Amino acid sequence: KFLATGGEETGGGGGSSIRVWAIPSGREVKTIPLGYRKHLKQVAVSPDGQTVVWVDGSGFLHGLEIPVAPFPIVDIEPFGPRRIPKPEGPMPLAFSHDNKLFATGRKGHLTVVDVQTKKVVVTRQIGDFQRCVFSPDGRTLAVTHPKGLQLVDVRADEFEKGKVLQFKPLMPAPTCFAFSPDGDQLVTGESKFARIWDLTTGKETRQLPLSDQQLIAVAFSADGKEVSAVGID
Repeated sequence: KFLATGGEETGGGGGSSIRVWAIPSGREVKTIPLGYRKHLKQVAVSPDGQTVVWVDGSGFLHGLEIPVAPFPIVDIEPFGPRRIPKPEGPMPLAFSHDNKLFATGRKGHLTVVDVQTKKVVVTRQIGDFQRCVFSPDGRTLAVTHPKGLQLVDVRADEFEKGKVLQFKPLMPAPTCFAFSPDGDQLVTGESKFARIWDLTTGKETRQLPLSDQQLIAVAFSADGKEVSAVGID
């Protein structure tokens, strides 16, 4: 429902700002001046548009809540500000569909935070990963790393939280991926192909050959019957 973008303030202020947009109307909901000129490396907004998290050019992770009024900048602990030593490449940022959880990580360390209480609910070393996406029910996190794509349980009991599920890693790691609306399937994209996987059996159920393009985004339709893909030459 919402998209967040980072850049310079509108109106020639020169400082950094975050702009939140409503989808699909394209209407700008809020402009958030951050009060400094640091480049923003990454930005993520919760599905309800009420929480924004970003990484600045110095490697600090920040978070803020967006009340209707007034509009203060409030750093959310333990989101930030937190220094990420020697940031290398993109830092994964993901909200669950129900707005309850936020996941991030660095140097192979997964951290999942309860958005309402601001408490860490999962912390586990799972190996270096570059991207993560929650399943629709928020129980599973799909992560990609040099070894491929794996599924991680983030809603189990205290002893099992963060455990990598018995789902054969998809190697090499796909360039993009998305869960079906019911959470039973996963679509992955790579060079020339999109593949659909049954998450119960771990087996590939369909391969969709595409043109000679590298896929950068894939998604299921709302009813789970169609798949869309975006690629670049």
